[in-house]
Amino acid sequence: MWLNFIVYGIFTAHLTDIISNFFDNISEVSRFNADVNNFANRK
Repeated sequence: MWLNFIVYGIFTAHLTDIISNFFDNISEVSRFNADVNNFANRK
């Protein structure tokens, strides 16, 4: 019983970390795309 609870807690904690990292990566990519577009428009 306790083992299942601990495993579930660790899994959900890692899942939230993964989700937040995923959204951080998306914002980084969109920022990178904006930089690329600005550079292309400057030429």
